[in-house]
Amino acid sequence: TYCHGPLGQGAKKGPAVTDLWKDKTWTNEKITNQILNGGQKMPPFQDSVTDDEVKDLIAWLRAKNKPVPPPAPPQDTSTSAPPQ
Repeated sequence: TYCHGPLGQGAKKGPAVTDLWKDKTWTNEKITNQILNGGQKMPPFQDSVTDDEVKDLIAWLRAKNKPVPPPAPPQDTSTSAPPQ
């Protein structure tokens, strides 16, 4: 979500991917290669994702109506010391 935005709408570091499902030049093989090997300023993720996660990413990118991710849990910003 950091690079392409939480909904794939694009962000400072990465382009929008919401309409990738319309672009016939982005085959599953090309998407897989992009995820695993990076390129065009995108880092490789071959050491961070499993084959099933790549399949899930492709399914999400291919979905016309993309499911919205749940909100991130609130961060505990308290500065109290941990119990001893």
